[in-house]
Amino acid sequence: MSDPQLLQYIKSEIDQNTSRDIIEIKLRNIGWPDNMIQDAFYELQTNISPQSTTSYNNFQTTPKKSPVILVAMSLILLILFGSGAAYAYFFIYNSPENHIKKMI
Repeated sequence: MSDPQLLQYIKSEIDQNTSRDIIEIKLRNIGWPDNMIQDAFYELQTNISPQSTTSYNNFQTTPKKSPVILVAMSLILLILFGSGAAYAYFFIYNSPENHIKKMI
C-alpha cells in the first residue's frame, strides 16, 4: 500500500490536468523515491472505479510537435531545392551564348 499522502497528492495533481511526467518530476524534486512514485501510480490505475469521472488510466503524455523541427526541415528542403536548381541552371542547361556559338 502506497503512502496516503502521496496518493492524495497525485490525485489532486491529476484533477488539475497535470501530466504524469510533470507529477513525477515534482515528486522526485521533493525527495520521493522513484519506486514509491511508480507504485503509487500503479495503485491508482488499478483501484479506479468505473463510475469515476476522472480517468486516471490515461497518464501518458503525447509528445508535443515542435515548430522548430518543422522550420528546420523546411529550411533544409529549401536549401536542397535551391542548390539543385542552381546546379541545373549553370551546369546542365546551356546558356543562350553557347547555343549561338554552336550555330556559328
